[in-house]
Amino acid sequence: MIPHVERSRPPGRNDPCPCGSGKKYKRCCLLDEALPTPVRHVDDVMMEVYAADRTGDAAGAVRILEEARHTHHASELARMLVERYLSLPSDEAERCLRQWWEQEHDRFSGGGLAQILSAQGRKTEALQILGESQGADAWPDYWRLLGVLRDEEGDTQAAVAAMELYTRICPQESAAWMQLADMQQRAGQNDRALVSLRRAGDAAPDRIQPRMLRARLLADEGRWREVRDFAEMLIEEEYTDADPATLYDLRDLLAQAYFVLGDFAGARAAWEGLCGERPDDTETCYHLAHLEKLAGRHRRALIVLDRYPSSEPELRVLDIRLACLLALQEYDEAAETAGIMDEIDPSTPLSPLVEAAQAVAHKEYVWALQILEGPPPHRHRDAWYGLRLDCLAHLGTWNEVLPTLKAIDTPEDGVLVSAALAALAANKFDLAERVIGEIDDQQSIEARSLSGLVGPLRQYRRAAEVRRQQQVDQAEKQRRALESRDLRRRVGELQRQNDTLSAALTQSEAAIKRLLELVGVTSSLETPLDWEAHLQNISARAHRDAVQQERRQAEDRLRVMLGDSSWDHLSESVRTSLREGERLFLSRDEVGHDYGSALMGYARGLESAFKEAIFAPARTAWQREPGATARLQDEGHDPSLGPFVRYLLQGGHLTLGSMAAALERMGDVRRQGIAITLLRRVIGIHPSDERALYDWKRTADRLGLAADARNRPAHAATVSWEEVQEFRDLVLGTDGLLRALGDF
Repeated sequence: MIPHVERSRPPGRNDPCPCGSGKKYKRCCLLDEALPTPVRHVDDVMMEVYAADRTGDAAGAVRILEEARHTHHASELARMLVERYLSLPSDEAERCLRQWWEQEHDRFSGGGLAQILSAQGRKTEALQILGESQGADAWPDYWRLLGVLRDEEGDTQAAVAAMELYTRICPQESAAWMQLADMQQRAGQNDRALVSLRRAGDAAPDRIQPRMLRARLLADEGRWREVRDFAEMLIEEEYTDADPATLYDLRDLLAQAYFVLGDFAGARAAWEGLCGERPDDTETCYHLAHLEKLAGRHRRALIVLDRYPSSEPELRVLDIRLACLLALQEYDEAAETAGIMDEIDPSTPLSPLVEAAQAVAHKEYVWALQILEGPPPHRHRDAWYGLRLDCLAHLGTWNEVLPTLKAIDTPEDGVLVSAALAALAANKFDLAERVIGEIDDQQSIEARSLSGLVGPLRQYRRAAEVRRQQQVDQAEKQRRALESRDLRRRVGELQRQNDTLSAALTQSEAAIKRLLELVGVTSSLETPLDWEAHLQNISARAHRDAVQQERRQAEDRLRVMLGDSSWDHLSESVRTSLREGERLFLSRDEVGHDYGSALMGYARGLESAFKEAIFAPARTAWQREPGATARLQDEGHDPSLGPFVRYLLQGGHLTLGSMAAALERMGDVRRQGIAITLLRRVIGIHPSDERALYDWKRTADRLGLAADARNRPAHAATVSWEEVQEFRDLVLGTDGLLRALGDF
């Protein structure tokens, strides 16, 4: 390695001269090397080539470029040499370029050779040569040809990359920019394609073709506001290649932009002018008729269709004609049109649609609804469901209105206004708001008037409900007062009976004492064991008899308060809990006595009654016919429905609070779900019966109060008699929870 390094290093000025003369290098060979030598620059070579061209010596120019290529390695000279080779006959050019390429494998000779092979149809070989060519510089057409061949092979991404390099080198090539935009569009790069088309227009400022391609791509992207502004600018300019066909297409594109942006007047004027120029253009005539139909000018749409240039019936034209005839209530012609459409496409007959529309016009809503029970035709699906919505609103079938409304993609405002008025008349304010919200033009007089009516009508209904509830509460207070007087009278009678029993017990105790004296028992020390046990049994039996007597009295009071039918309908466990609570409630002792046991007796009875009447049958129904368990488990994430869902799936415990929360959700008309639907089905309430749902929501609120009061004994030292009396009235009173359960 060291000798190689020394040998390759140039000698210094003071080093011995490598020629062997013994002199210093600066005194010997360096003097010869320092002599000026003539330098031949690239410009000199190009001047020689131009001089040979002026004399007509094409072969001499090629020879000069071949010699200079080996010494200068300039891309300008290599490019000129490729162009001179390509001007030769095909066979000679291929021989020269192949010889050059086999020596260097550069991209100048590779691009020229590939162009000749591609022109001969040998595109696979040309692509292989392009792929094997190397070098930092390249003949510009190398990248263009590589992009074209890659695109033909189906490798669009690689073709885009190659064409982008070509346009970067030759930005003035408008055709290359348009070709790049086409590749980018096929590769899904629409934004970059728009930039390429803009560069194509900049490269050719006097041509309209790249600008038309850009406008069409903007339209395909749905950027209609840009299409409108761009097309208006193009119409005002003048271009050398702007032929009548191109200008016609540009005006049609501008009309489509006006139509999409809602400028029906501009679109109408543009399409009418185009129809005047080309009356045989079916597309323009169809667009104009479709516009007139959407604008509500149905008679004008029919006039446009009368001069439709095609003699053969087309379904899209017949669709417009049928819709206009139905809107104008010309049912005879509509039936003829529907018959023609049924012959063309018998899969979805349209004759029932015409019959239903005629029935609705004659206010025969039941008959129209029967016709509309079948499957809707896919081309007139909105009209079908619009007629069905109108029938449902007039017949008051509100539970089917929302599903029908959801099935309509673009409902007509007239049908929505009619349905909203019917909903307001039936006090269905939430449904009316939903229907009003679907009106397309919210600033129209009808939409604003209906929106202004909903608030006052809702407030009036709420005030009426409040007045009705006040009347109900007042009647309940009067009944409660009468019941309280009757209860006080019965309490007095029971107290007198208790005094009588106390006197009888005192007499019995005195009789026992006398009996003990007669048998010789004078003190507890002398009492035999058998006598002591006997007396204890007598005392226990007396206590049981007294408790049993109190329970019978408690049951009598409960029967009076609830009624025999409601009492007998309760299970034995519920009756036992209620009897125990009533007995403990009536055994009033000194002030400060804890009545928590009495309150718990009423609470256990209330809990068991609601569970046995509603929630246990719901679980039985679920186990008999399980539904979508996954969806039910999702509903279990709601804290209010979680305990009830776990009870359905696992049989867990249900408290009064859990029952109240589930019933409260069930009573909300806006709530839906598997658990709520199950409760409503067990109770027997239709989801649209708002009054019944409101009553159960009120029952749920009162059950929630009972749940809060039931938790009182666990957090308080004592429970007063007044608290138990209030809880007892909540459970057993005239408006009590057990009465509501008995009515159910």
